[in-house]
Amino acid sequence: MVEPLVLVDSSEIREGKLDELKNAMTDLAGFVESNEPRPIAYQMFLDDAGSLMTVVQVHPDSASAETHMKVATPLFARFTDLVQLRTIDIYGTPSDRLLAQMRQKADVLGAATLVVHDVQAGFTRFEPRLPEARMKRMEPPSSESYARAFGEWKIWFEWGSARFDAPGEGIPPAWFARRGTDPTESVPATDLTEEEFRRRLGELFDESTVEAVERHFEPRIANTTLGSVLAPRPSR
Repeated sequence: MVEPLVLVDSSEIREGKLDELKNAMTDLAGFVESNEPRPIAYQMFLDDAGSLMTVVQVHPDSASAETHMKVATPLFARFTDLVQLRTIDIYGTPSDRLLAQMRQKADVLGAATLVVHDVQAGFTRFEPRLPEARMKRMEPPSSESYARAFGEWKIWFEWGSARFDAPGEGIPPAWFARRGTDPTESVPATDLTEEEFRRRLGELFDESTVEAVERHFEPRIANTTLGSVLAPRPSR
C-alpha cells in the first residue's frame, strides 16, 4: 500500500525581502494549484516575526512529488535572493529520484540539511483529492471495446459512473493503458490538463507513440456539471 509523503522545508527570510517573498509565495502556490492535479496539499507559512518561511507538501506518492520538483523548479530560482533554505524533512519513503531532486534543491537554495523520517506507527484517515482516492478502489473496466493498440500497449478511456463524485461509490473518468498481462496503468481524467496527460504518457511511451495516441484520441477538456474532464474527442 502506498502511503502519502509529507515534505517540510524551512527557510530564513533575507533582510528586507519579506514583501517580495509574499508575492513569490502567492505566485508559486497558484502555479502548483493550476498545473499539478495530484498534490493533496501545498501550503506556505510565515512565522509571527516574518523571519521564517515553512513549506508543507503532502503528496499521494513519490511520483507526485517528483513531478512537482520537475515542473516547479524553474520558479525556485526566484527564491534564491529572498530566502536561505535551512532544513528539508521528508516524512515517509521517498524514491531515489526524489531524494536526488531534493538534494539538488538543498544545494541551490542554501546547502540545507535533509533528513528522512521513516514511519513507525499510525494511520492515514484523510483521502487524496478526487479522483485519486476513488482510483484506489477502482477496478479496471471489464470492457476494452474502445481500446486502441499502440505496439504492445492497449489504451482506452472510460467515463466511469454518472455520479462519480458520490462519496464511497463514484467511479471517476480515467484513461487506462495495459501491456499484455501486466497490471493496468490508470490516469484520473478529472481536472487533468493536456500538458499533464502528455507528461504521464511520456512516462510510459516514447515521443512517437505519445504523438500517435494524441492524434488518435484528440484529448480535450470537457466541461461537465461535476467539473472538467480530459476526454477523447467525440467520434465525428
